[in-house]
Amino acid sequence: MHVPGHKQGRGSDTIAADLIAQYLYKMDLTEIPGLDDLQKPSECIAKTEEEAARLFGADRSFLLVNGSTVGVEAAIMATCRPGSKIAIPAAVHRSVIAGLALSGAEPVFVDTPVSHRYLIPLGVSPADVERSLSAETGISAVLVTNPSYYGVCQDLEAIARVCHDRDAVLIVDEAHGSHLSFSSSLPAAGLEAGADIVVQSTHKTLGAMTQAALLHVKGDRVDHERIASFLRMLQTSSPSYVLMASLDSVIHRFSMEGRELVACAVQNANEVRESLGSMAGVDVLSAGDIGPMFALDPTRLTISAADRGVLGLELQERLRIRGFQVEFSDLLNSIAVITYSDAAADLQRFCSAVRHAVAESPVDASIAEGLCEKIRPLVAGAAVEERRFALTIREAVFTGRRLVNLDESVGEISAESVCPYPPGIPVLLPGQRITRPIVDLVKTLLRAGLVFHGMNVDKGSYSLAIVDGDS
Repeated sequence: MHVPGHKQGRGSDTIAADLIAQYLYKMDLTEIPGLDDLQKPSECIAKTEEEAARLFGADRSFLLVNGSTVGVEAAIMATCRPGSKIAIPAAVHRSVIAGLALSGAEPVFVDTPVSHRYLIPLGVSPADVERSLSAETGISAVLVTNPSYYGVCQDLEAIARVCHDRDAVLIVDEAHGSHLSFSSSLPAAGLEAGADIVVQSTHKTLGAMTQAALLHVKGDRVDHERIASFLRMLQTSSPSYVLMASLDSVIHRFSMEGRELVACAVQNANEVRESLGSMAGVDVLSAGDIGPMFALDPTRLTISAADRGVLGLELQERLRIRGFQVEFSDLLNSIAVITYSDAAADLQRFCSAVRHAVAESPVDASIAEGLCEKIRPLVAGAAVEERRFALTIREAVFTGRRLVNLDESVGEISAESVCPYPPGIPVLLPGQRITRPIVDLVKTLLRAGLVFHGMNVDKGSYSLAIVDGDS
């Protein structure tokens, strides 16, 4: 006599009964005796969180059912108070911007070098983090994304030392790197390197269901109960037991055979890299492309056939036709992810699909002319010098807004994050003054086929939300 209303699937006499396995309905329960309470765990959920902490080397771990997004937001809110500052690279996930709006913290952008061949951000260096902490007062935290969407990893140990020497908390958005803990041949995981808070999307590389994630805390620089308080505020009060069960299963499996599973993924990825690297017209991001300052997660493949005039979205479509959907594509590249779940035969077919996709007649290579120079500010530092803020992010988000045509937005103040998605790196932030170069960049990327979040589309016309000066 309790919710959910489908009563363990007995009421699923619709099309859902044909699409959803009935045992999932039986698992879709609520906080009844014996099933604990995610908001205040003390029984089975607490045991799972304790096992997660042991597995990853944390002092305390939290189950997340709203993805890494809620973990990033809670981490920022727990370490940054209104008016404080947080150092971040310009290439961050939009959840970071949401965390700034919720916390009232203000961003300090850290310089981000870029690969000019692949046009991707590489990450931040310890020296640039130290420069930011020295130049600005009031920075309470530093947040880095590691690995990046492209598998690029930073020197987290050195960054952690810099942060702690300056009494700043290090937050690592490790959404794409929950597997790093299980192989010494991979770059160091955040907790191993000295991070204070690490957020992981276990659904991305460990096999939990989508939205299942973990937040880990280590050391005494962060108040654990403050984290718990903000998670109670942000997470749903009706968590999915299906998602938590999938997390429990993954934690249990990787505690027994995690190293073997990840070793298999790394070996398969290296073989795919070797196969793709031998193909004419195909480039794969390698350690030699990113320099000694950074390291590379080999299980994430950044594949480019741009020299043949096959841009990222075109390569993605050609691979889709051949039965393979990549993780995402940007202007020049398509990104593929290899996990322990990939069979060797499927990976051989993938290599064959890439070979045939690139061997097709190239598109007009002139499409790329001019695009690279225009997109470089977005990936290099998201044109930090262009990011002129008229309001704080929080002020802009909570102020009245109205829509204007994209071309008429120059000089106005953005009320929304505008970002090509995936990967979700904002080109425009709330509170930022909109300039002609930014509008031109957005229009260029739209013509190249990229899809934007944060803009309204009506019959082919694009509009932006701007701060309403009269509100």
